[in-house]
Amino acid sequence: MRRRAFIAILAVMALVAAACAEEADTTTTEGDTTQATDPPGTTSAPDTTEAADETTTTAEPETVSIEYATSFGAFGRDAYVYVAEEKGYFDEAGFDVTISPGQGSVNNARFVASGQLDYAPIDFSAAVLVRANEDLPVRCVSFVHQFGLSAIFTKESSDIDEPADLPGNTVADIPGSVVIELFPIYAERVGFDPDGVDFVPADPPQLPGLLASDQVDAVNQFVVGQPLFENVTGGPITVFPYSDVFPEFPGICIAVSEDKLAEDPDEIARFISALNRGLQDAIDDPQEAGEIMNSILPEADAAVAAAELEIMRDFVVNEFTDSNGIGSIDTQRLTDSIGILSEAFELPADLTVEDLFAEGFTGG
Repeated sequence: MRRRAFIAILAVMALVAAACAEEADTTTTEGDTTQATDPPGTTSAPDTTEAADETTTTAEPETVSIEYATSFGAFGRDAYVYVAEEKGYFDEAGFDVTISPGQGSVNNARFVASGQLDYAPIDFSAAVLVRANEDLPVRCVSFVHQFGLSAIFTKESSDIDEPADLPGNTVADIPGSVVIELFPIYAERVGFDPDGVDFVPADPPQLPGLLASDQVDAVNQFVVGQPLFENVTGGPITVFPYSDVFPEFPGICIAVSEDKLAEDPDEIARFISALNRGLQDAIDDPQEAGEIMNSILPEADAAVAAAELEIMRDFVVNEFTDSNGIGSIDTQRLTDSIGILSEAFELPADLTVEDLFAEGFTGG
């Protein structure tokens, strides 16, 4: 309820600001500059007053309202967007950002494609699948994670000691998550029949409780969720990371629509720069990031969020980002990933990196 109220307040504030701006606007805007216009049939003022006119008509750039969703509910792995918000990075870049809880990669991609979201984190593997299967016009512009976070969690006390033990058990996940989408090829590479696993649909906040109460035997999750699940279940969690068998796959990227890419690349560059400042701060100081997230969303435990970010750091930075900047990616890895997914899911052979990734928005 508090999160929904917080989001609703932000939305109302954005609408009021937009209405006030429209009422007060008596100039025409082009790019980031504002110029006064002369009425029809009049002549411009003499040259001696041009400097004064320019001084009096210059205005601050208009604040842009942005709709952004987290990757998956309200977990510590997404704390970086709240850091960017709290530290004023979005304000400095000219944005009023409304942050809502995400519904998984596939749904986030659909919302971006339809214009309901301006930016959203989606897993790159999911981006490949929705582009191929649904022809969604979305592309990645920056990578949060260099490696995929998908994993399967089970209690250490369970009878599931290895992934091959999963058949005959129940696994919970949100419909449309990338972990479900990749499960068949994960099972094939590991060596078990995915049809032997019974999936139970559940919303993100339900997953820890379902595992803790033994209503399911395992859950699909991101590796960074381990601290939260151990906190809720009160015991150690066994983690089966997909990256153990698919080291080629990158993880979450920030996606935008192709319409936005065509219409306002400057906005994208400014937004990604502000967001990545928050990402860098979050992995540099996880404790501070957890506290910031908790101050905005009291239901998010600060210590658990910090622990998630501690794990996440090794997925965010590597030798490539050290040389090319946070958010950058080695495009050869994208080519390799597309090849694996295309073969496994019989996707169109002509799918290319350029269909899925727009370069030039990171490293600045």
